[in-house]
Amino acid sequence: MSYQFIMPKQIFYGQGALEQAAPAIAGCGGKALIVTDPVMVKLGNVEIVTKMLEQTGVGYAVYEGVTGEPTDKMVEAGLDMWKQEQCDFLIAVGGGSPIDTMKAIGVVAIKGGSINDWYGKEINGALPPMAAIPTTSGTGSEATQFTIITDTKKDIKMLLKGKVLMPDLAVCDPQFTLTAPPKTTAATGLDALCHAMEAYTSRKAQPLSDTFALSAVKRIFAYLPKAFHTPDDMEAREEMALAALEAGAAFNNASVTLIHGMSRPIGALFHVAHGLSNAMLIPVCLTYALPGAYERFGELARPSARLPWRIPARPRRRSSWRRQRLWWLNWKRRRWKAMASTGPRFLTASAKWLMTQWRAAVHRTRAGRLRRRMWKPCTALSGIEKGAERWHW
Repeated sequence: MSYQFIMPKQIFYGQGALEQAAPAIAGCGGKALIVTDPVMVKLGNVEIVTKMLEQTGVGYAVYEGVTGEPTDKMVEAGLDMWKQEQCDFLIAVGGGSPIDTMKAIGVVAIKGGSINDWYGKEINGALPPMAAIPTTSGTGSEATQFTIITDTKKDIKMLLKGKVLMPDLAVCDPQFTLTAPPKTTAATGLDALCHAMEAYTSRKAQPLSDTFALSAVKRIFAYLPKAFHTPDDMEAREEMALAALEAGAAFNNASVTLIHGMSRPIGALFHVAHGLSNAMLIPVCLTYALPGAYERFGELARPSARLPWRIPARPRRRSSWRRQRLWWLNWKRRRWKAMASTGPRFLTASAKWLMTQWRAAVHRTRAGRLRRRMWKPCTALSGIEKGAERWHW
């Protein structure tokens, strides 16, 4: 079976990526329209780019009208500045919203009309050169052939697709992500995690997208907490920028699944941030999709495993022998249950014996103290069973 894998023409990543990409950006044209938002201007990220353009002798105009999720009105305002300033290529500085807006401006600058006319159609033909400089680690829009624009009249999010929407240059310099607050870091990081998990469990997954998706998941599990708690950690920021790029390349070629399919309407109707709406849907959507891809979800869970598959250490507090026996039987019960769901059916008899021993131990233990100290949500025997399944060693 043959596959096609699409990526940006040139990718620059790591510390100093912007300086390394300066000659390539200068070769895109004579005057750039920088698409960004007011926050990037205030934080000084746009100034870093404009200084680089001045050093290379490239003119520029700054459009900072992206004030939220990109809409058709923002695209129209950007197109007006494109025409007034007579620009010939585009640079996006910001998160997913400025990058998506840049792509849409490129479409209407050449094709004419309204961006809403392209809903449900595949965009083709030549577009102006585009360079994407992400300032968040999550959207992956710098490595995708998609753009999401809100139709303000119909109040829907339009997913526009076309290979020509892939930026010519992707510059992933971690210095731009240092200014992201912890809330944005968490939301965009979870967005990247969703991209990678959905791409890996998609029916359109392919070997190369699997490689990028698994690598992104490992990086996110390892470095997202560090980037959240220590925003100045350059190593964590660099690894998260690379993880977002990998996740974007993965879902660009393998597509996303349930989470993003349900997230777009939530964002359009209730104006919830994209990364936050994805995080809200992770438990429900992945639980629903689990039966169709047990092995793949197992591979995704390996990087997050904290303990090897063995009998865990004893509880720290001192307890009676009955409670310790119940604790051991509960662990044994979970293990037999997992083996019975994947192994041969002769385990059923052993599982029944184990359940008998476990229930007996429950009755021999003071149920009130057990519920209060070990499994607080429990209120009955059935509740104890549910609480045992939720208990993390």
